[in-house]
Amino acid sequence: MHLFFLPSWFFTPLLVSHSLSGWALALLGLIFAGVGIQTRRWAWLAVAVAAAFLSLGGIVDGITNTTTELLNLLTLLLVCGGVAALLFRQSIDKANRRLLATAPAVNETIANARIAALPAPVQHWLAAAGCLQQPFPCIAEIQQSGNMRLRPGSRWLPFTASQYSSVFAPAFSWDCRVRYGLFHLYGHDQLMSGRASMRISLAGMLPLVRSANNRQLISGALTRWLAEICWMPAAALGPLISWQPVDANNAKAIVRIPGFVAEGIFSFDEAGRIVSFSSHRWKGSGKKAQKLPWTITMNQWATFTGVHIPVHCNIRWQVPRGAFEWMELEVADVRYYTHATLNQVTKKQ
Repeated sequence: MHLFFLPSWFFTPLLVSHSLSGWALALLGLIFAGVGIQTRRWAWLAVAVAAAFLSLGGIVDGITNTTTELLNLLTLLLVCGGVAALLFRQSIDKANRRLLATAPAVNETIANARIAALPAPVQHWLAAAGCLQQPFPCIAEIQQSGNMRLRPGSRWLPFTASQYSSVFAPAFSWDCRVRYGLFHLYGHDQLMSGRASMRISLAGMLPLVRSANNRQLISGALTRWLAEICWMPAAALGPLISWQPVDANNAKAIVRIPGFVAEGIFSFDEAGRIVSFSSHRWKGSGKKAQKLPWTITMNQWATFTGVHIPVHCNIRWQVPRGAFEWMELEVADVRYYTHATLNQVTKKQ
């Protein structure tokens, strides 16, 4: 029995041949749904839905059978998931555009006088990183890859990620894809205008984690942004960061936004490179969150557009049972945008 009947003119542009059987068109719809999810294109999903309706509507010859209906059911499930994945993607693009739109306009060069009041190891770091006499960037675009694990003793999961970070105001938008067996987990973390959120979904379709704007999450995101100034050294001169000397190779950084303060110790080697960052950071969010020692160690460095930064990082929590190394991170590329060149990245969104 046919489940749907629609006039043939509705699907005329999609008909390749009236001799296609119902199951063949259903299979075609399934393929289009899969491609639509992979390419994140609405058009492919629309064609998949049309193919499913065609195979069930009696427009083509062949009688709908169990195989056809199963294929169509799977197609429609994939289409629903694909729509969810596209909406997830669009929400990330919207967050990126909002971050780029709020980037402060800074039109000056980093002069030697700007670093004179900083602790000696911080001055050495900024000079060694190649920041002096360079224009102030307002946005950093960071491409990452690596491995992470969800809990102590679990297997490593490969991931890739793209992130936009604001240099002067604590803000970032992190778009991550984690391979989990046959599936992908999509994640999005953001901090913007004193608000934070964290979302994880299965293939962008099935929500698994959704948390936003509790104090632990905001504080943890602020600590993370502070640690990540290692990839955008000019942020050390931002108006919301203050520095305190510790010794010849260590300095404390403190960042303040309304209602929140984050701080941590940066350690430097004799060459002026950052080798570690340590702090206490909230793990998780809400009432179940714990504030635990959190450490990033760096052991490889590279230069991007003239700026020397750490590119291999190991990140670990000190949980009650001991050290839990949860991420190995590689920085594949970094691009810095000044106010004058910001239009190059906004065109991509």
